[in-house]
Amino acid sequence: TKPIGLYLHVPFCVRKCNYCDFCSFPEESVSSSQRAEYIDTLVAEITGYKREPKIAVDTVFFGGGTPSLASAEWIGRAIELCREMFDCSPLEEVTLEANPDDITPKYVAALRSTSVNRISLGVQSFNDEELRLMNRRHSATGAIEAVKRLQDAGIENILALRGDITPQNQDKIKFDYRYASELVADIKSFGDFCIGGACYPENHPESKNSAEDIESLKIKVDCGCEFLTTQMFFDNNILYNFMYRLLRAGVNVPVVAGIMPVTNAKQIKRICAISG
Repeated sequence: TKPIGLYLHVPFCVRKCNYCDFCSFPEESVSSSQRAEYIDTLVAEITGYKREPKIAVDTVFFGGGTPSLASAEWIGRAIELCREMFDCSPLEEVTLEANPDDITPKYVAALRSTSVNRISLGVQSFNDEELRLMNRRHSATGAIEAVKRLQDAGIENILALRGDITPQNQDKIKFDYRYASELVADIKSFGDFCIGGACYPENHPESKNSAEDIESLKIKVDCGCEFLTTQMFFDNNILYNFMYRLLRAGVNVPVVAGIMPVTNAKQIKRICAISG
């Protein structure tokens, strides 16, 4: 059977960004006992998937929240538990979502002792005013330093997402990245990373039509994006047609069918508003 991917949710963060619809809880709203109870429950769920023969796994993704708030030691133990419960012989990629402020030299060095080989770095912008409006806790300088530390530590894979700005702030400032391709090009300028990006089989909400959307994706790939992960499609036929359009446009990078877990009513409303 085909290997599966594991998603481990770490729902804690220092503070919640004002555009975030994911299930996450700021530190001040969660007690230490609640945090410990959640971690125990997560471990129990992983353990509950033990089978004979074991289920094969080829990717592990730590999402959040801010998983980089967890110690590298705990991340390592969670990965080892997955290895015990699952057949991880085909495991190729272990991804950790991270806030730039958490990417200290000590933390990166500790991560290198685990199986983490890919970082999903939440930058959103290299403009301090934009970051303030989004309630991000890192600075532009901190984000650049984090990318360089990852490069120095031998991390080669980065997922580059431009991110969303809240509607009420759209007209307040001039944004660094009008297009994700500009973010990809900037990251590529720091070093020879393998960079992934997002794609929308039902068209990006900011694209006027399908042709413009595909052209934007081609520019993103030409700027250095080496694989794409889909967002928001609700019919497999839409994905298949999208793949054919990419091939006709000369976009030949791998496309991974992504998922967006729905955790609350607010998120459903936002997805409907964006997708039309």
